[in-house]
Amino acid sequence: MNYRIYTDTVKSYMPGHKVNEDRCLFTEFSFMQDDKKVRLMIICDGMGGLNDGEVAAQNGVTGFAEVFYREIMSCYLETDMDGFSLEYSIHDVEDAMIKALQCANDKVCAGADSLKATGATLSAVCVFDDFAVVINVGDSPVYFYRAAKKKIKLVSVLQTKAEQDVAEGIYERYSEEYYENDHRIYSSLGLYGELNPENICVTSIGKLEQGDIFLMGSDGAFGRMKEEEIQTMIEYCATGNDGFVLTQLFSRAREDKYDDQTAFLYICTEKTEED
Repeated sequence: MNYRIYTDTVKSYMPGHKVNEDRCLFTEFSFMQDDKKVRLMIICDGMGGLNDGEVAAQNGVTGFAEVFYREIMSCYLETDMDGFSLEYSIHDVEDAMIKALQCANDKVCAGADSLKATGATLSAVCVFDDFAVVINVGDSPVYFYRAAKKKIKLVSVLQTKAEQDVAEGIYERYSEEYYENDHRIYSSLGLYGELNPENICVTSIGKLEQGDIFLMGSDGAFGRMKEEEIQTMIEYCATGNDGFVLTQLFSRAREDKYDDQTAFLYICTEKTEED
């Protein structure tokens, strides 16, 4: 499955905000004789109000990428199958991403000043041929748009008190009470020495087709936008103007929230002869 990808990052306009505390990475690689490539997107958001957010975010991205690459390489080196390909091993990809997230947490903790509170949220998407694996900790959203159904879905888990309260029926999503608690994150990198397995959110998506889209970003990239509005922006890609979607997204999000903004827009396109 071929693709187009767009990325952008913008520092917060808030007075006194000195650096962009988001970090991101897109990488593509293949092993041995497998002609299908592994594509990995990571967005790590240093948590506002804490110290050295940019350091935590950089350590999160580095720790995740290093271990994920190593684990995927091991899948190829340890197999005795001729023509091994990850397309038959989605569980290996899931396991690699879980180990990578744990390592990201280790690196954030190791790089933190013992006298300062720090932390970061992380979301990652691995795409291999026609399947994808999504993992996250924190509140950086990952949306998936299924072109055939013309439907958007949040495929990460927003680990906030607001979402917990909505699940318990205390108030409605997007209500005034919701926005009073949507910044209260109950899980992140650097919060504890080891991530609680229950707070590692993994979602697998199969049978990717032409026109399917992943949109992922730091929470500041989405502000207080509702899913219906985000879907309208994603559908704008069908008009051939996908290069402007992130600009439009960032502009709209800043109407509600001044924060660092980083996002990827990944669009599945038709297969080529090489695919």
